[in-house]
Amino acid sequence: MKFSFVFLFVYLSLTASSQTLVINEVMASNAATIADEDGDYTDWLELYNTSNATIDLSQYWLTDDKDEQKKWHLPAIQLLPSEHLLVFCSGKDRLSRELHTNFKISAAGEKVRIYNESGVELDQIESIAVFTDQSFGSKIDGSTERIIFEVPTPGFTNGSESPYFNAVIFSQKGGIYSQSFNLELIGDDTTELFYTLDGSIPSILGIKYSNSIALDKSLLSTKNISDIVMSPDDVHHLPVGDLPQVIVLRAAKFYNGKRISPVSTQTYLIKELTFPIIELPIVSIATDSLSLFSEDTGIFVPGIHFDESSPNFSGNYFQSGQEWERLINVEYFSPLSNEGFNQECGLRMHGSGSRKPPQKAMRLYARSEYGQSDFDVKLLNEKPFNSFKRLILKPFYSSWSQNGCTDYIAGRMAKNLNVEYLAAEPILLFVNGEYWGIYYLQERLDERYLEQNTEVGGDSIDIIESWYGQVNEGNNKNFSALYDFIEDNDLTNSGNYEQVSEWIDINNFIDYQIFQSFISNYDWPANNMKCWRERKEGAKWRWIFFDADGALENITFNGLAHSTEINGTGWPSSPRSTLFLRKLLENTTFS
Repeated sequence: MKFSFVFLFVYLSLTASSQTLVINEVMASNAATIADEDGDYTDWLELYNTSNATIDLSQYWLTDDKDEQKKWHLPAIQLLPSEHLLVFCSGKDRLSRELHTNFKISAAGEKVRIYNESGVELDQIESIAVFTDQSFGSKIDGSTERIIFEVPTPGFTNGSESPYFNAVIFSQKGGIYSQSFNLELIGDDTTELFYTLDGSIPSILGIKYSNSIALDKSLLSTKNISDIVMSPDDVHHLPVGDLPQVIVLRAAKFYNGKRISPVSTQTYLIKELTFPIIELPIVSIATDSLSLFSEDTGIFVPGIHFDESSPNFSGNYFQSGQEWERLINVEYFSPLSNEGFNQECGLRMHGSGSRKPPQKAMRLYARSEYGQSDFDVKLLNEKPFNSFKRLILKPFYSSWSQNGCTDYIAGRMAKNLNVEYLAAEPILLFVNGEYWGIYYLQERLDERYLEQNTEVGGDSIDIIESWYGQVNEGNNKNFSALYDFIEDNDLTNSGNYEQVSEWIDINNFIDYQIFQSFISNYDWPANNMKCWRERKEGAKWRWIFFDADGALENITFNGLAHSTEINGTGWPSSPRSTLFLRKLLENTTFS
């Protein structure tokens, strides 16, 4: 009897685990992809049976609320192996020829889950914020790797190899060209091609392709997006004169009025239309204008989050997190060879005060769900890396002295010291075809940066970003113990100094402090401080040099006095931020 019970338990467990039901694809903003029987374009999801057995769906429940696991009961439908089932998440709550849940899916992003009768969660998928008529789901049916689908496949196989889904081919790739030429778009006999010139996603309301396109000044965008108010009144300035422009062409295939291919994007800088001489790399961003300039969701504008009583720290551009990441296409090409990259990625705002002016600091995020998990190209030649996961676009104006180069120059000086620093290079930036100015493309300082630059695993790194022990990554237990020891002990005592030397990479700390004083960095040490260590026994704290926008400005500024200030009340120098150096200078071995 015992054997039979165990056998039956194992058999039932194996049977249950083999009946694997997953949420294969989800769309939370459906404007034209598929209509329900009422003619409405509603949210939907797709279920998929990954097993070799038929599944009785009456044993399962769907929900968008983990606290209400049995929110909507699936009907008694037998789902065959490798079969798909389309479920509309319309809130209509009905079982008819179509299935309609009693809930909708938030377009801003939320998790949808599936549970069995016992309350066990079988699968979940997060409907991340994507463009209208894009879906999110398994790259291959039933797989755990999930991506954005520009061409959704409700009720059908994900990742179809149908020729309809192939991208439009351009006869000449984007880049820098001396003169205008004719460009051809190549599709197939059964589809129509539509394109746009303002950065927007192509639709049947765009320009229909019929013959080759002459890349001349008639294709330059007339949107004048630089005239849009993107800042509070005190920093909102319109550009002087006409701005140089490039041609941004985005194209896609359409069949029966619906887009059935990914969007292809190419940027063409024609020297006779823009700059006669190009010596810097080009970065071109293309995206739907609502992503940047919508009052509700645009990340470039003051928008609905602007507060006149707090103009310096409010506005849409001060919002953060995945909800405020926007899908863009970004291109980079060299002025010498047109080599670089062209891919979709995420865009967020970056920095603090640099979010306010029209030329804003930005972050670029490579993610697998956008198609590529890295920017795979040799960039920033002062380091030997061939790929990056995060990049920063830093505006030229951001230096306090308005000379545009203090941070860049200081970074190039720091690379010869015993400190971590950020590789960077100047570029020319274009947004939806309009010139946005000189920017610096540089590494993003986070755990991925340290993992790449130090070969220490990102999951075993502690990063501290203030002298109060504010955690950027990991924890502050070791740093807090270090701070307390330095504060409470006499460092003229050789034993105490040796103890601190076991905590701190002394040579790194010396280089870091001397260099910050040498360049007279006013926006430090109470600000712009980061240090890191590998989270293991015996690992030492090292300081990272970054953000010298407030440096190299005042030739009479005493950097050493600033970095040892004892009477400061906060920013830019405070007793807490100068404690380490002051106490260490008391030791003759250190000084």
